[in-house]
Amino acid sequence: MISIISEEQEELLFQGIWKTFKGSELRIARWNNVNFLGVFNRTLSELNGEDRKNLTFEKEFIILSKAMAGTILTDWKNVRDQNGNEISFSKEMAERLLRTDIITHNFVRSTSQNIAEYEI
Repeated sequence: MISIISEEQEELLFQGIWKTFKGSELRIARWNNVNFLGVFNRTLSELNGEDRKNLTFEKEFIILSKAMAGTILTDWKNVRDQNGNEISFSKEMAERLLRTDIITHNFVRSTSQNIAEYEI
């Protein structure tokens, strides 16, 4: 049966759920939400035909990291730099984290793809 989701469920899809990882709190929205798809598709459309044909794993990883920042990873608490200073959430910092920390990237991605996490 098809049913319309509640406003509370919709918020979970787009704003995300809070998950603890490595001592930090990450707010993770559901994979393939329209915000993510818009950024991902726009980024892909900016590539010319030759770049699309020769899309390497590294380039795809960078594109995914950019698209996930702010649309999948939507907020955080207690994320710190190497000197222990707390880092405020921004799309730019989220992209840097997702691009440079593959373990965190994979955690965020796998959490966002777990549909059961977003059921109320």
